[in-house]
Amino acid sequence: MTSNFMVEAVGFTAGILGLIAWIPQIIRVWYKGEHEGISLLTLASILTTLALWVVYGLLIDSLSLIISNAAAFGLIGLVFIGVVRLRYFGPTYKPKPNLSQRIQSVFSEGLS
Repeated sequence: MTSNFMVEAVGFTAGILGLIAWIPQIIRVWYKGEHEGISLLTLASILTTLALWVVYGLLIDSLSLIISNAAAFGLIGLVFIGVVRLRYFGPTYKPKPNLSQRIQSVFSEGLS
């Protein structure tokens, strides 16, 4: 028989791995300003599913379900908001130039 601690540990591990899987999407949308190929309908469906998992976690009193799905809801919500922002309001965020670009601009334009 498995202990409640082991069950929650497996749940937290799955939740962490699920969160890590969404980091590239967040970078793609928020840092690179790319949104092509990302379905808003799919993201809305995932967000609804995660909200229901949080409710289920509350009903069965499972901390791992509540925390991991709430965190995933937050991260995927960021992707959803980023895609909406890019598609309907234009790219208002421009990524900062990297260090080599900044150094090159200092030498070509001087200090500002």
